[in-house]
Amino acid sequence: MNLEDRELKRIEQTNDLYRAYGRFAVAFEHICSNVHHTIAGLLHHEGLRNQQISNVLLAGMTAEPLRGLLIALVGEIKTDLAPADIKIF
Repeated sequence: MNLEDRELKRIEQTNDLYRAYGRFAVAFEHICSNVHHTIAGLLHHEGLRNQQISNVLLAGMTAEPLRGLLIALVGEIKTDLAPADIKIF
């Protein structure tokens, strides 16, 4: 394999990695968005009437704080979870 072929292969592999990273980033953002909406839905279900308040509370939260908050809310709201369901968190 000559130098030009190696460079083309490197560019192709780099582009494949960037595409894979992009797919991961988009999927991760979808998960975070779904957790955000789940928390907002739980708050609404439990009596919060103004959805903007949940948006204010959740604004700027990253994945880990969102995950922790969801676990805490589910633990407070849903006390009759089966052991297998608890393991999900």
